[in-house]
Amino acid sequence: GAASITTELAISFAQLPPSVEPIVWAHRLSMVRGFARYMQGIDPATEVPPHDVFCARYQRPTPYLWSEAEVLDLMAAARRMRPLLCALTYEALFGLLWCSGMRIGEAIGLERDDVDLTEGIITVREAKLGRMRLVPLQQSATNALGSYAASRKGGISFAFVRPHAPAKPSEASFLDIRIADGDRDFAAQAGIRPGVRVRLLGFVVGSKDVPRGSFELARFYIACCIADAEAVGVPVEGRGYKPNTWLEVSGSLARRGERFVVVPDKVTRVRAPQQPYLSFQT
Repeated sequence: GAASITTELAISFAQLPPSVEPIVWAHRLSMVRGFARYMQGIDPATEVPPHDVFCARYQRPTPYLWSEAEVLDLMAAARRMRPLLCALTYEALFGLLWCSGMRIGEAIGLERDDVDLTEGIITVREAKLGRMRLVPLQQSATNALGSYAASRKGGISFAFVRPHAPAKPSEASFLDIRIADGDRDFAAQAGIRPGVRVRLLGFVVGSKDVPRGSFELARFYIACCIADAEAVGVPVEGRGYKPNTWLEVSGSLARRGERFVVVPDKVTRVRAPQQPYLSFQT
């Protein structure tokens, strides 16, 4: 190997993943630049690569803002769905997202006790960064949710809104397994049960809300853009992996209390995929 860090070597390292955006190369070169500054104090022959090699800047995609007419058309289309409970659920969900600004994962995760129709307050227990927040509702929204609650026999629940079951149980995703934790009907429909073999590709998160002797493997899911990304995780038996390590895990599902856990027979460290995000819609 080389005796010292050179600009040429640093740029070659930064460009090792060839099929990514230049902003990724810039980030990789930035990490090398910091290390090179440190090494320069030890090895004067070290070259610190310049800042403007790639000239890449990340630009957020421009979000599409729905007009009031478009949202009303969407809710009207939802009312035409069948069965009737499906129509009522999607209409109430779309209306709540529109008037409250809640994230899709927050709305789907609501429990009956989280919605206070008397005070017009929704409690989001797992908001961004794991915090709790209160969402006030206008009277019109409270009235609409009250009607929906009556159709659900007294409570608000969007548990009916879930992805289609996978074609095969072995193709179950993070979201499928997570929903099956608390939705027995969906678990039966999808064939997600103890003993089913699955294969998951994700990154390690430092969650402590997992069964003893396990860690959580997760993927980010988005509803419309990266800004609303939420991590959906599945416990995996074992220890010793640092957060943000990407792993491919193969094994069988088992029940540990209220959670499905993967009992792995093969765990492989892998590079982050070119597209690390998955979609709630798929």
